[in-house]
Amino acid sequence: MEIVMYWMAWLRRSEGELALKRIIGWSMGVPSWQMARREGCSERTIANRIDRSLNAVLKAFGDIDAVPPLVEEAPQPVERLRSHREERPTAPQAGTLQPGKLWIDGIGWMFEGKRWEDGSHLVGKLERAR
Repeated sequence: MEIVMYWMAWLRRSEGELALKRIIGWSMGVPSWQMARREGCSERTIANRIDRSLNAVLKAFGDIDAVPPLVEEAPQPVERLRSHREERPTAPQAGTLQPGKLWIDGIGWMFEGKRWEDGSHLVGKLERAR
């Protein structure tokens, strides 16, 4: 880790804080679209900037120069989906689909965010009422 931090300190001094954040984000699994949005460029440009920064580290400390080509693209416009409508679902066969109901281990059946009551607790009340 100390060796890599020495490289990252060098990268910060030579390319700036943004290059360091880009490498840290990439190593921590930050999605490339998120880094691209932060820097105002395309995902392909982010990948290229990471490649060029790592190449600079290899050139400075390993005497290796791969010379990746320069890619600088503007962000691609994303069409925002305002609404979505599908065809009406067909009627489910008996016992095959229970929309909104799911089993959570350790909790039990849940329906629409609340514990699902099947009415079995009412049987005792009904018997006492007779």
